[in-house]
Amino acid sequence: MAIDWTRGDLRHGLTVLQVDPTDLTDVRGELRGVTGGKLDLQYYGDTRMGAKLETAGLHGWDGSAALRLVHTVSDHTGMLLVEPLFTGFVTEAGWEGEGDARKVSWTLNSTLHAMEAARSGWPYSVAAGAKALDVIAQVCASLDRPCRIDQSAHEYLFSSNKVYEAGSAYASILFDVCDRSENRMSVDAEGVVTFSAYELPASRGVDYDASELGGRGTVIGPVSGDAMGLDAPARVVVRAEDGDKSVTGEALAPDGSPSSAKVRGFRNDRFESVSDLTPFTTDAARALAQRYLDADLSEVPSISHKMMYRPLREGAIERLTMSDGSTARWMVSGASLDLATWTWDLDLKGGWDA
Repeated sequence: MAIDWTRGDLRHGLTVLQVDPTDLTDVRGELRGVTGGKLDLQYYGDTRMGAKLETAGLHGWDGSAALRLVHTVSDHTGMLLVEPLFTGFVTEAGWEGEGDARKVSWTLNSTLHAMEAARSGWPYSVAAGAKALDVIAQVCASLDRPCRIDQSAHEYLFSSNKVYEAGSAYASILFDVCDRSENRMSVDAEGVVTFSAYELPASRGVDYDASELGGRGTVIGPVSGDAMGLDAPARVVVRAEDGDKSVTGEALAPDGSPSSAKVRGFRNDRFESVSDLTPFTTDAARALAQRYLDADLSEVPSISHKMMYRPLREGAIERLTMSDGSTARWMVSGASLDLATWTWDLDLKGGWDA
């Protein structure tokens, strides 16, 4: 059933399950004494999700279990919703006090953190003609990490041999493969690594509506914003290397643009080193630099506001109606959920036509 998230009679609850770290489907029991915490989502963050928890008294953690946050919603009729929010590995557990008075602060990191922490002990080679989706599946399998490749995911054929250096994080290998194939890597609430086609946020449809107008709405408090483009570069330099050969290309912001040195008073440079430039020419490097510059100069406005709980993930598209009646689409670039008050603190980018 659809839940009206503006209702004032909804009751929220949190259960934290202990799950086998090598088989995230195997539940070992519960973590006791949870008093609060927060869930963090980041669209641009490499690990996408993370969480903090606080417990008081005897918690019963077995010393190795991963933890799964499960959210419940109920009203006077009973249970309305049971949903997993996040599954992650314990990377810190600081404590003070003893026995029933012990308080523990837990830091949880996602499956992508586990793939970032694992590194190749020798060069990882991908042969010319290899398919990107096969490489993705093979890397995940080599780490015994469950993955789900969406039907929308793009295929890509490696045109030449690619060797990732020994010591490369497996997550960085996958991010590179996703960049080449125009896919996006993320992780779901149960710890499964996901791959789907990358979509420009500005082209995506609306996931939910929010409004400053009316009575009890989803938006809490004022909406605030930041000036855009203050960190945009005046110049982008791209350098590519192939053995002992190198090519360099640059792109400059037009004279008179807000980020140009003549307007700003100083030149803010962005330098990019790339390992696979095709064709390997100065013109190609210059064209890539121009694409980076164009993307930076198209920096969109950002806003923030608090919101009553509703299910969402980073990258969700919000259609926000402001107090002046204007409406626009915004992407959730960052979100922090208070697990005691069940309110979101959102950072959004966009301002696209609704």
